[in-house]
Amino acid sequence: MLRCLSMSKHMVLFGDTIEIRSQIANPGDYDLKLAVFSGQGKKTSEDKKWHKHFRTSNQWFAALGKINDDTKIEGQFTETLFSDAHLASREFYDQFWRPVACEVSNAGLGFGIKTHLLREMKGLMHILPMAKVAIGESSSNWQKKNENKIDMVYARLYDPLLQDIPSDINGARLHIDDMMSSDSLFLQQMESAYRSLKLDDYKQCRDHLREMRKIYLSWHLNIDL
Repeated sequence: MLRCLSMSKHMVLFGDTIEIRSQIANPGDYDLKLAVFSGQGKKTSEDKKWHKHFRTSNQWFAALGKINDDTKIEGQFTETLFSDAHLASREFYDQFWRPVACEVSNAGLGFGIKTHLLREMKGLMHILPMAKVAIGESSSNWQKKNENKIDMVYARLYDPLLQDIPSDINGARLHIDDMMSSDSLFLQQMESAYRSLKLDDYKQCRDHLREMRKIYLSWHLNIDL
């Protein structure tokens, strides 16, 4: 979902540092973004665990210790960094952004940060009050379809994902089960989300979004996690 929204020319889709800087230089290159996305799947025909190559939103955070912008280093902080954001200053959190995240912001582009828990979502909204919010919900059918591919310890760990997001939190709401079940419903929801989030290039993104969904489904349905 987050990568689909990041297809917009107003956003940067997370990848390694070289890929991010390429997007900063060419924000409207949708083919480039699709290539970044598709490159995060399996690397060989024997590679069954595609998700081990799938970069997370930790990408934007500085590695633990000295800030390092090596393209191979992922941030070691998880979204829990922001769970109690209301107790700390903006200046405190500013120190954790990787240099490339600051480059994206300074270029006037947006980048997406996912969070799994409501308290973390509220923390992020506190320190980033101008951020646009997208909420993924209604995913029980999709989870059941893939439950035999997910490590049960991992599944139990993320049970809190199933909590409801209160109606007083405004944002684009996307129904995952619908998006996964039908190409037309997926595109309808993407169009609605783009409009809600004031991303004005849905028509230019549409064919690439359809291809992203196709690739993502192939990773899930044809490869054992």
